[in-house]
Amino acid sequence: MGHRKRSQPRRGSLAYSPRIRAKSMEARVRAWPKVEGDEPRLLAHAGYKAGCVQLVSIDDREHTPSHGKQLVTLGTVIATPPIP
Repeated sequence: MGHRKRSQPRRGSLAYSPRIRAKSMEARVRAWPKVEGDEPRLLAHAGYKAGCVQLVSIDDREHTPSHGKQLVTLGTVIATPPIP
């Protein structure tokens, strides 16, 4: 990319700095809860974000400006493996 004659806006947010590739596709659990007792139990359940959906509903709350109207809300789909 050559020299620009004019300035331009920043490409990307500084909140995600430095922008680098992740080391692994799999996330890791960094904090485990304290275990009391000897019986086996589920300590963590991993999942990853699979996508987004739009949820459509009718607002049934009274005394709101959108009472009786259609509302669109965002939702997240999380994919998890089955628990044995």
